[in-house]
This record gives sequence, structure tokens and C-alpha cells, in this order.
Amino acid sequence: IKAFNSVLASDSENIVALYHKANSFFELDNFQEAMTIYKNILGQSIDIDPIQLRMSVPKRKGVHSILCENIELIEDKDLAIMLLRGDRGSRLVCFNTVSMEGVWDVDIDDPFVSSPVIINNTIYLSSGRFKKEQIGEPTLYAYNISNGKNTFIREFPRDNQDQTVLFTILEDYSNISDNNSTILLRFKKMGRNAESHRELALIETSSGGPVWEQKIEEEWGFWPDLVLINEGSLELLVLILENDIIALNNKTGNVMWRENFLGSALFLWNQKILKINQEEKYIALWDPTSRKEVWKSHDERVYAYYHKSGIIENSIDELKRRMNKDIILLNFTDGNLVAVNYDGGLFNWSRERWTRNIGFVEKIWIPENASNRVFCLTQDDTLFTINLTDGKIITRLATAGHDYRVYHDDSQNAMVLQNSEFLIGVDPINGNQLWKIKDSGVERAGLVGNSVLAAKTKLEDTLFLINAYNRDNGNLIWSKSIDISTSLSHLPSIVPICGTADCAFCSDFTFFLEHYSDKSLLLIFHDEIIKIGVIPAGNKAILQKDVRLQIARTHEKRGALDVAEEEYKLLLFQDQMNPFAHWELASLYQKKGRVNEAAKSLINYYDLILPESSEGTKTIQGLKDLKILKWNKNIPGDRFDVFKMGVDRDKIFLFINNNIETHSIYSSALIWKKSFGGENTSIISTDVKNEKYIFLIKKEVPDAKMFYLQDMLSNRRLDFEAYEKASKYFLSAMNKKDGKISWDVRLEIPGESSIVWMGVLNQKIIIQSIIQNQMLVSAYNAAGGGLLWKISRDISSLYTQYDLTLAFYKDILLLPLANSVEYINVDNGIYQGEYSDEDIDHILSFNESGIQNNTIKFFISEFENEYVEIDLDKNMKIADGLLDSDNPKMGMWINNVFIDVSTYGSVVAYELSENGGGDANVLWRDNYNTSLRLVGVNEQNISLLDSNNEQIMVLDTRSGIVLQLKPLLWPGKNIEMTDRYYIVQSENKLYVVPM
Repeated sequence: IKAFNSVLASDSENIVALYHKANSFFELDNFQEAMTIYKNILGQSIDIDPIQLRMSVPKRKGVHSILCENIELIEDKDLAIMLLRGDRGSRLVCFNTVSMEGVWDVDIDDPFVSSPVIINNTIYLSSGRFKKEQIGEPTLYAYNISNGKNTFIREFPRDNQDQTVLFTILEDYSNISDNNSTILLRFKKMGRNAESHRELALIETSSGGPVWEQKIEEEWGFWPDLVLINEGSLELLVLILENDIIALNNKTGNVMWRENFLGSALFLWNQKILKINQEEKYIALWDPTSRKEVWKSHDERVYAYYHKSGIIENSIDELKRRMNKDIILLNFTDGNLVAVNYDGGLFNWSRERWTRNIGFVEKIWIPENASNRVFCLTQDDTLFTINLTDGKIITRLATAGHDYRVYHDDSQNAMVLQNSEFLIGVDPINGNQLWKIKDSGVERAGLVGNSVLAAKTKLEDTLFLINAYNRDNGNLIWSKSIDISTSLSHLPSIVPICGTADCAFCSDFTFFLEHYSDKSLLLIFHDEIIKIGVIPAGNKAILQKDVRLQIARTHEKRGALDVAEEEYKLLLFQDQMNPFAHWELASLYQKKGRVNEAAKSLINYYDLILPESSEGTKTIQGLKDLKILKWNKNIPGDRFDVFKMGVDRDKIFLFINNNIETHSIYSSALIWKKSFGGENTSIISTDVKNEKYIFLIKKEVPDAKMFYLQDMLSNRRLDFEAYEKASKYFLSAMNKKDGKISWDVRLEIPGESSIVWMGVLNQKIIIQSIIQNQMLVSAYNAAGGGLLWKISRDISSLYTQYDLTLAFYKDILLLPLANSVEYINVDNGIYQGEYSDEDIDHILSFNESGIQNNTIKFFISEFENEYVEIDLDKNMKIADGLLDSDNPKMGMWINNVFIDVSTYGSVVAYELSENGGGDANVLWRDNYNTSLRLVGVNEQNISLLDSNNEQIMVLDTRSGIVLQLKPLLWPGKNIEMTDRYYIVQSENKLYVVPM
């Protein structure tokens, strides 16, 4: 303190010295002096605001929003062009990126225009027509970039009113051509009966008049590559199509020659063409000037991304990223990565540079700033850094996922990998991990200078969050929240006409980050553009968030817990990423005995640190000490949507994609992991109740892209029914001990059927499937999978709308139909009788929870919900009555009590008379005003999932009293319940909560 006083004697306004002097008083428990200084300097501290300028998108009636990612930057002019569109028209806007003010704007009476293309100071807009209801003709618009003046408008009339015409401007032509007076257009025309063809048109840029037009009959694949070749006085425009190469006279458009390479996929490589032919097992380099092969190389292995119909569609861009001017990297299904030289030497003996087995590669990138490095992210979640010269592996980095986006630039700063949970900084030379940040929910990232900006939306709080991290060490530089309530209040609701299936600004709220300069980028909403700057804190600055944290700590240390709590909350509103505030707030809640809130604060802290760090271990132990967590483990984020879970007494079975993982409930240990099929195999139904076996129904479907490839290329209508018919169902048994498949049989069930139920009794596996108005019930031997018997019943189209689930009673299968219940012998499928009543309109809800002793209760409907109780041994009704339930299938019977749960939060317990008969009496009712779902029941308690507050409510069955509130540490997607634990699967976690 004396040292700081010496500094302040000559500089009384030195905020750094004042701050550290206050900290010294804090350490000495002199809270009054510390608080006085903190409050005095709070107003002088810096609250970093990275927002430099904001610009609201100009609004006009009938024009809603920016169309897709349509900001085109012209950096040398400090201008940007954006296209707005709506249901009545479009609008082209030019604004100054320095001042963020409009320069000019033009109304376009055409709602179908798409992305602007800028070529030689002219803005071009193409407007196609998808169907005859869209009035007008396909049109090309041209505008002067300086003043927005219209240069020309050119229409391309359809051949007939039913014709669809799509066209785009081929920028590649303008990039390779020295002639600024023309642009090249690509047309796709589709008519009745799947008739389609493509055309090219060379257009004058001064008037829009045609230079030439040429119809192309050959298949184009997904996008043509272009090459210009000078042959004396003749200039050839060479088109590289799907299986053909066509040379046109660039002045007249006449076809000069063509070559067909059936069975080969063609790629432009420098000024030559690479042919990949899987059928004949070779790759070759072909010269379009001499029209001869330069070299050919045979290889018996199967190329990844290849199919007998050609290169898989979404892999074309990925394959192109795997080449530079000297080398191409080919991945084979055996896991080998092979580097092939463009120049094979004098006798072409050195075509293969090296081979390295690293597995199936999902992503490859070759940074320009490290020319002898290639980075490969493989399907088994490893990032390989490989020397491009000799193929030696420099680094193997485990990433715990292969769903990362990759961000890199031409600098020597760190590359960044990003998925929904982590950001990872990677050295661009040696591939080492520099840092790893847990920032859950990041949707997009951007690189600006030596910073990485991570952005995400938090729609429930109407906030947009953006965090800036240092690319060298991952440290948080600043955090900013932006209120987007106004943007959310007028989301655009227009159909995509831009040709993109998932048009960003035509549906839900989204955003884009567009790089602007080394010091800023543009954040683009549908109604606003914000310039975000990189503003690191100065060495002599004291940040406001640090002062607020010290104020909260001072209040807590002096025992003013309520005031401290408010200060922590105020700080977290300003800085949601402050880990100290979350940890200390958790400690404060524990002091106040608020266990659930303490747990949530610990989770907020855990989400900001590395789980494998010492802080992560400490946090998990803290949650265990609070008795709300037994264990947790990560699940890759790209797997939760295809995730099914089963639980028995001591094991958890995870069915993920085409794999099964078995974990111990008590320790989380992985017991075994097995595959049960290929990539196109999925789980339909499972049963894990058997002591020795897991029974599962799997479905194998054709590869959709390959199945429909020819239909898509020829523009034929996709036959979805044929796709379903080509699917197959299988029934398998897997040993619980080691995961070995005991047997696997194909089911005699058509692929277009829906399997709706599976149950196991007396070593019989019963399967219920439905196709149109026919229900099939079949039984298979659990010992070997053989078909034992099958029966069918006609059903109405409304059958699946009701809650009708088969159930077992003794050795009888109870089969609910429209207005009757059949009794089927499980052993032989023989009809044993039925319960029916002519007064039953239809059965509304029927399931095994209604079985108690020798009776079953179920709901029927005529005018309102009525329950019926029948004696299963005597096949007679013993009771009936009314029960006022909106949706009985959301409830459950517990002995003589029906627990009725509604989605809006009301829970009612109805008790039936022990003597039977009469309307149900309300035992208790309560409305919790939150979204509820029944998790499970036992004799004494009911467990409900409260998804709004992310907790499990445990109620007493007889009184409805809330016995416990168990916080969900991560939002639950699937929840299973045993007699001691809740097993919860969230988007990225599997964890167990003690009861």
C-alpha cells in the first residue's frame, strides 16, 4: 500500500495503482477502504465495446431481408453491395464500409433475382423462373457499381410457359479471359416429362446482346470447369463436363471437337484434365491442347468418394481441395493416402510421391503459408500433420471428433478448428495443439488479425453472443452480447428462390461473419449489418468486469451474501464468459443452501474450461459432493440425433449410428463397443430386458445419393416409394457380455413397412409392423431368429393416431384393434378370443401400464374419455367410468391411480373406487406452469422432466407433494430411470444422476 501511495503522490489519477491499492486493502480484510476505491474507479474503468458501426438494412414495403450471404465487398473502393428481397420485389443497395452509410440503392420489380456477381465494375443479377406461376421471363440485370445506374436488362424467353429456366454467370470465364467486353452464362432448362438440356450464352457487357448461344446435350454433372486454349488465330473454350470434354470456338460458339470419357470423373488440374476411372482402375492426366494422355497410372484399390455411377456429389469440392499445382492427394478405402505428382519426370516414373496409411480422411487442407504441409482430419477423430514432400507424419493430434470446421488464412497465426463444443488452436507449421477452449454452441467463427471471433445465438434470452480469443494462447480478449429482440420480432418468411435448398435468411434466425479487413469484420443479420473491431485491452487499462468482480468478492467476504449475489449476476450479464464469477457464485449458493442453483453455476463454470483440466476435475467432484452427479462422459456432438438408449440393471446400451456401446451404470467404464452394419444401417427398435441378449431390429437402406444419382442428373422425378421398397429389415441378437452377434436374420417384412412395436416373452420375439391399412404381427424364435408364426389384420388409416400398444398377459398377447381387444397365444399365434363391446366407438389409449393382477384398464372414446376395466381371465367388463383427461397417452396407471400429465404443466391424479365402477375421483391436482414429460413411476413416486427449468421433479403419488428437484446438469434429450439412478443423454454428454 505504501508503494502504491508513492505512485499516487505524483499521479493521483493513476487507475492501475488505485486498483491494486484497493486489492491490497481487500487482502488485508479492510473491506470499507477497498470498496470505496472500487466504486470510485468503476466509472473510469474500460468496458470494451467491439462494435464500431451499425447499419440497419433499409426497409421498404414488400422487401424483407438480405438474401442468403449476399454481401459483396469491393475493398479497393471501400464499398459493399447487398441484395434485399421480398415477396413483392427486390432492392440492390450499395453502402460505404468505412462510414456504414448508404451510397445508392435501386428498386427492382422482380422478387426472383439472386446473388449479385461483380465483374469489371458492373453488378450482374440473374433471375430464373422455377414454375409457370412465376410471372415474367428469366432476366439478366446489369448495374454500374459507381452510381447504380442500370446498364441493361436482358430477357431470355422460355420455350414454353411450363418450362423451368435456371441460369448463372460463370465467373471462372471472366477470371481466365482477357476480354472484358463479354460474360458467359450457363442455362439449365427443364420441361415436361423430365426433359432437360443446358445451354451456354456469351453476352456483351455493354448492351446485353448475344455474341453466341450454344445448346449442350451432354450431361454436365454438378459444375463445369473451363479452360481457354489459343491455337494460333483460334481461341478455344474447353468445357470439362461430367464424362465429356467439349471445345467451342470462343468467337462463334461452334463446337470444334469433343471427347467422351465414359466411366471417368474429370477434374481440371492446372491446364490439363485429371481422369479418375474406378472401373478400369486407373488415373490419367490428359492434355486438351494435344488431345493426348500425358501419363496413366493403374491402381487396384478403391478410391474413397467413388461409386460405380461416378464421384459422389458432395465430395467434388472436397476432392478439389486435395490438390495444388504440384500434387493431388487420393484417399483409398483401405485407409491409404497417396500423393500423386503432377509432373512425373522425364519418363513419368515418379508419379507416386508417397503413400501413408492414416484411415478415411474427412477433411484435407493445404495452407498456402506452409507449402510443404498438409493437414488431414480423419474419420477416427485424429488430425494428422504430414510433410507434403516426403509423407512423413509430423504430428498426430486426437480431436475427439471429426465434425470440426477449419479456419485458416495466409498468416503464420494459429489455424482454428471449431465445432459445437470446442475451439482448438493449431500451430500451422508442426500441427501441435496450442490451446483448446470450451465454448458450447458456437455456430460460426471468423479470423481477424491475431484474433478468432466465435459467435452464437441464445434465442431464449433474445441475445447474440460473440467472444474474441487470442489466436496465440486462446485467452479471452473480450465478450459482447447484442440484444436481437427487434430482429427476432420480424423474421422474414419467404420461400427460397435462390437455388439453395437451405437458404439461410428464408427461414430461422441466422447470421454470417464476413471478413472485412485485418482489424474488423462484418456481422450480418437479416435486418442489420454491424462492423465488429478487434480491440485488445491496453496494458495500462483496468477492465470494468475486473472491478465488478472485486466488488462482488468484497461483499461476499464481508458476509453481505445477498448484495454479493446481485453483483455477481450484474457482472455475468455484462460478461457471460467470466469463469471466476460462475465459480464464486456457486460457492455463494452453497453457503446459502441453494444446492440446485449452485449446481447450475458449477455447470456454467465447467462449460468455460477444459473438461480434462484440473479445474474440470475439481468441478465434477464438486457436483458429486452436492449428490447430483455420479459420473459423466462426452458424446461427440454429431451423434446425438441418431442416438437410442437402453438400460438394464447395471448397464447402459447406446445405439449410435451403426454401433453399440455398453457402459457400466456404476463406473461409466466402456465394457465393449461393436458395429452391427454399414453406414446406411440404422436401429429401428431394441429390447435389452433379456438376461443374456440384446434384441434389435435394424434397417438397411440404399445409399440415397447413388440411388437417385441418375434421376437427379436427368431431372427425373425422384421415386421415394422405390427407395423404401429397396430397404431391408433385419432382426439380430447380440450377447450382452461381449457384443458378439449370436444370430442375424432378414425379416419377412417389406421395406416400405413401418415397424411400430417389439416385445419379448417366453423366448418369442413379437414384432408389429404396418403398411398402408394392413397390420402384420409376427413371432420369431429368440434362440435362432426363425419365423414361428404371423397373423395380419385390416386396420383403418386412423389406427396409428391412437395410443394402441400391444401388451403381454401370462402367455397371451393382447392386441388392441379399433373397438376390440384380441387374445393371441404367444406360442403359436392362435386366436384365443376377444373382448368387444358394441358401445365402444374406438379404443383411445391401451398399453401395459393398465395391467394389474388379472385386470387391465384402458381408455375408449365416444364423446369424452371413458375408462374401461376388464377381467382378463373371465373376459368381462368389471368397471367403467369417466376421467377428464385431455390426452391419456401422456399419463400412466399406477395400481388404481391414473397420473394425467399435460404439456402445459398440469398434473392430476385420479383414483378409482376399490369396488370398481363410477367416475374417477380427483386425488390431487397441481399446475406447475412449465413443460412436463413423464419420465417414470414406482409404487410411491412420480418422476417428471421439467424441460423449461432443466430439472427432474419427483412427486409423491398419493399427495402430489414435491419431494425433490433434481437439476439436469446438461439439457436432457433421452432419460431412462432405474431403481437408483436417472441416466441422462444430452446433446454432448452421457451422465448419471443419483435419486
